[in-house]
Amino acid sequence: MTMKNKLLFAAGLAGSVALGHQAASADQVQQHTIKSGETLTAIAKQYNTTVAQIASDNHIQNIDQIYAGKNLVIGQTASNDQKDQSQQGTATSEGTDQSGSYTVKAGDNLWTLAQRFNTSVANLASLNNIQNANQLSVGQVLKTTGSAAQATTNSQSNPDDSQSMADSQAQADSASAQSQADSQAAADAAAASQAQSDQAAQQKAQADAQAAADAQAAAKAQADAQAAAQTQADAQAQANASQANDDNAEHDALQTIIMLESGGNVNARNGIYFGIGQLSPSLRAAYGVGDSTDYQAQLHAMQQYIADRYGSAQAALAHHRQYHWY
Repeated sequence: MTMKNKLLFAAGLAGSVALGHQAASADQVQQHTIKSGETLTAIAKQYNTTVAQIASDNHIQNIDQIYAGKNLVIGQTASNDQKDQSQQGTATSEGTDQSGSYTVKAGDNLWTLAQRFNTSVANLASLNNIQNANQLSVGQVLKTTGSAAQATTNSQSNPDDSQSMADSQAQADSASAQSQADSQAAADAAAASQAQSDQAAQQKAQADAQAAADAQAAAKAQADAQAAAQTQADAQAQANASQANDDNAEHDALQTIIMLESGGNVNARNGIYFGIGQLSPSLRAAYGVGDSTDYQAQLHAMQQYIADRYGSAQAALAHHRQYHWY
């Protein structure tokens, strides 16, 4: 083996060793999503690291200001020298772009890209001025290489980036809460409007039902009144008919007595009895007819006598037929 080949073999072996060391370090890197109430001290204890290391890896300016929902990189401890060596050793490995840039594809995120290019999420975010590490766009071109000094300078030159991100997150949370409150208020207003509409519909239905019941009651009352009036009219007609029958019977009975007594002759006389009714002098005097030959006067006196003694001409006729006098 020539000296040149030996040197190339040694360089390849060194690159392989460097690659294996860097892969082991990358396996230790984790992500942690901050939960409500957590602190960096508690998170550092959980992952057996330090607050300063977490703050450095995630460019946190104020360790007392962290926000629920933010993703942290835990365990990224490889030095820039190790990264440079690893990048040199893996310059021809799969997924590395010699141009120092990468076009984002569907499914990519800064975590997987940091692993792929042997760097940190914070470094990629700093190189590409990414404010929200969770937001990448398909087709976006990212820088994958750059000096650590430049990244540090960018971080130092923008000391308010973390605060701005925190403020933006707080504003987004506030806007989301306001939107939810507005949605709930709109839902409550819609429910109240629907309840009011239902109540109005129920009241209208009750009013309609009451009006129908009142109309039905009025119609029944009118029908009952008409039926009562008809019944009364029928009774009156029947009474009138009965009275007419009675009057006719009375008239017929009276005429029969007159014909039997005098044949209707106002001058008929039988001893002391005189007129159509053949009344005695005392009865003629009692009923104020005397010896008058006026037919109506004699008829009135005869009717008074029959009413006082028999109550009706029919009763007087019955007596006359039995005894031949009345």
